[in-house]
Amino acid sequence: EADENQLLQNPEMHPVRQRTIELALDFYRHFIDDRSPHPTLQADLAAAYERVGEFSLKLGNQGESSESYQQALRIRERLVEDNPEDLQLLLQLAEGYRDASTREPRDDQAYELMQKAIALLEPLTSPAHRARLADTYLMLGERKTEHFAAARNAELGDQALTALEKSVATWQQLIEDHPDIPDHREQLADAYRGLCSWHATM
Repeated sequence: EADENQLLQNPEMHPVRQRTIELALDFYRHFIDDRSPHPTLQADLAAAYERVGEFSLKLGNQGESSESYQQALRIRERLVEDNPEDLQLLLQLAEGYRDASTREPRDDQAYELMQKAIALLEPLTSPAHRARLADTYLMLGERKTEHFAAARNAELGDQALTALEKSVATWQQLIEDHPDIPDHREQLADAYRGLCSWHATM
């Protein structure tokens, strides 16, 4: 990460870094078509698109960045559709939805992306996956709280509260089931802070 930041801060290196990512993407494009039966290679292709999206955004190319991220999501969605029992692919898609929601300026679209991540995470039972679910509820609740504070829409306020309460409840259950994981208490405190922010907007 430090090396990448140094490259980006040096204007002379911008084309070099961008070209490196583009070459990697071209490599995958030549060897994998959209309907490849090899999920590992397609996951690598999605990761390459995400890298192009990341560096295009840092270099100021919003259009290419957006299209690259969308293409990565399309590949990950297809992978999960074709391999519904593959947990790693499911988690990668959930992370893709979460990340996309943070870049999405339109609230309604961001909510939809977070809800898709939640739908993928809710059936999972491991502590790590439940923690990710609780954090996604918090993301959703906090963004809806900000939206509610500006729009003063009662339904939106209720939705924000519901998401925040689900985050708190999930963290509480995690602490009860796994009291030996100290990070969960810190995350629960963050969820309570989200609730306090919601009450402050009322």
